[in-house]
Amino acid sequence: MARYWVGGSGNWSDTSHWSTSSGGAGGAAVPTSTDDVIINPTTGAPLITVDILNASCHNLTVTNGSNVPSLQTNPLYIYGSLDMQNTSSIQTYGRCYCDLHFMTSGSETISIVQTTPGEFNGDLYIDGVGTVTLATNIGGGFTNKVHTIFVTGGGTFDSAGFSVTTSVGMNITNGSTTTFGNSTITVPPNGSISYTTNSII
Repeated sequence: MARYWVGGSGNWSDTSHWSTSSGGAGGAAVPTSTDDVIINPTTGAPLITVDILNASCHNLTVTNGSNVPSLQTNPLYIYGSLDMQNTSSIQTYGRCYCDLHFMTSGSETISIVQTTPGEFNGDLYIDGVGTVTLATNIGGGFTNKVHTIFVTGGGTFDSAGFSVTTSVGMNITNGSTTTFGNSTITVPPNGSISYTTNSII
């Protein structure tokens, strides 16, 4: 079931900010791993604070037009795909970084479309046993880069020919697979791409 963010800035756990329709009345249940979350504010630039541990959703879609939403977050667990359109930003919550964990057991995608630099202060974790495939470049247009991409769950991260830029590096463990193809992978001079002996690059 879809859950739409409504009512301006607030906490993820507050049911008054969740609706079953775009721009509808709040009061719907907080999303779970089977619910698609759509953040598409029609006014203002809401700051959404993920104030609970183990917050989750299925697909996460963030759109804005001229109303740029920010997700200020504890780790968020995504069991489907990520579609961030235009200049949506993901910022910090109580720490100097935030994390997105992809938990899929199937085949999902990451799409981050930017017309101007946005912010992404955090790590990406590919924690599931399925395949997560890029549908856009990631990292290069951010004022703050993706810190580290961890491929840890035994699944596959496929960059699909798109470029990947991180501010720290990549870490592939636990028999996971990373398919780079003809992608350009950029890490800083003091960064690294590390892997364990039972992982495949």
